[in-house]
Amino acid sequence: MERGVAKEIREERRGEQEYAEEKMLLLLRAVSRRHNLSLSTAAQTIEPVFRKIPHVLFRTDTTI
Repeated sequence: MERGVAKEIREERRGEQEYAEEKMLLLLRAVSRRHNLSLSTAAQTIEPVFRKIPHVLFRTDTTI
């Protein structure tokens, strides 16, 4: 029983991580297009901002 619950929690966390990575990539693409930057330059530019924002803020059902 406990193993099943632990597995379910791991799968949920993995899903949340994939969701956050997908949203991050969408945001990077939007920033790079808007400001005519490469993805790596956009990532370097906005990385300090992401360090200050709680992870939970990215958990929304809206798309960019």
